[in-house]
Amino acid sequence: MKKIISKQNQTIKKIKSLEKKKFREKYSEILLEGYRLIKDASDSGLDIKTVLYIKSDDVKKIDLIKEFVLSGVEVIETDREVFGYISDTVNSQGILAVAKMPSSGIEDILQNPSGFMIYLDCLQDPGNLGTVIRTADAAGAGCVAISCGSVDAYNAKVLRSAMGSIFHLPVIQKVEGKNFIEALKTRGFRVIAADLKGASSFREMDYGERVCIIIGNEGAGIRTEVLDICDESVKIPIIGRAESLNAAVAAGILLYDIAMKRNC
Repeated sequence: MKKIISKQNQTIKKIKSLEKKKFREKYSEILLEGYRLIKDASDSGLDIKTVLYIKSDDVKKIDLIKEFVLSGVEVIETDREVFGYISDTVNSQGILAVAKMPSSGIEDILQNPSGFMIYLDCLQDPGNLGTVIRTADAAGAGCVAISCGSVDAYNAKVLRSAMGSIFHLPVIQKVEGKNFIEALKTRGFRVIAADLKGASSFREMDYGERVCIIIGNEGAGIRTEVLDICDESVKIPIIGRAESLNAAVAAGILLYDIAMKRNC
């Protein structure tokens, strides 16, 4: 182990840079903060490169740091000033890690044995994306595909909202909608769009064995060129006076509708 207490240190500067998407992509690395997220990432097999921590008497944190030291991970002690310079949280647990960015390709998704997935078309809110990933994991979906123009899945707010679920199933970004949907159809998937003007209520829907649900942008919905090539559209009835449902809530209703119909 070593100790760094300068913000000007090159290692510290590089870790700090991972707050920005362009540097995450440049180095193919992501920044994880907090005991639970780091432990979940490590237990899921993610390659942890560096751990930065503030010395404390927290037994769980000490034991985790020992595990990383024994496995050959670079472990760095620092002070509160330097840690606070990098930290993205108000009440930090005093531990963060740099990990290799998970990598999944189109084939990983198309060949997923679950036959159940969700595609997000230009979703912008990090809290929504994290919630959808977490819900997809909980509902037993096989993977999450995210279009170009969506928020980065490794944004700090997304990671916090996903609560570790982003490491439990394949998540692929920068998916080109039309090509992806056409590829799904050739593999026998039904592609169903969530749309307020949908022809059928979700309660009446028979999703079949292989299905992909599409959720659109929070304000604009699903792009026309994507909506036009879906097999069918489904609506969630609005009973009260609200104009529409939150995108993550709509995704949750449909994901669990599929899960219940497949498992009951």
